[in-house]
Amino acid sequence: MTTTHIVVYRRHAEGLNDTIPSTLPSPGMKNSIATDYINEQELLSGEANKSFKRLSNLPDWLQIAVGARVMFLNNTLFNSGVCNGSMGVILTINADDSIKVAFPTANGIQEVNVYKTASYICLNGVHAVHRQYPLANAFALTVYKTQGLTLPYPGFA
Repeated sequence: MTTTHIVVYRRHAEGLNDTIPSTLPSPGMKNSIATDYINEQELLSGEANKSFKRLSNLPDWLQIAVGARVMFLNNTLFNSGVCNGSMGVILTINADDSIKVAFPTANGIQEVNVYKTASYICLNGVHAVHRQYPLANAFALTVYKTQGLTLPYPGFA
């Protein structure tokens, strides 16, 4: 799929990003659910406070499939030319729990392994951690997120 859907509301983008990956012909698709901790105690899946979402840009869950379009969500790969907002495509899901993603940069295509990262949060005075891949499905984006991005137009050669 080569189309980037630009929508006004985040819930519309989330709906498309939840639906489109399941249509990819990728046999190895999997879901990555964030791991959350409060005071070093792991929370049950889905038990995390909504405050985690407000305090971290890492998603609660992510659909991972070869061929899926993703957006990188931090600046840890800045030296490779990949930064927050960079768009890429998943190439492989590696056995070591990393994901190989190809990102177009000013220096050509950069193939990088993306590992889970942690957001350290102070939640009501308590130490909390939100751990997930710094990626978001990016078949649909809000108009606000696309400001400043250069997106290809399929009608141009």
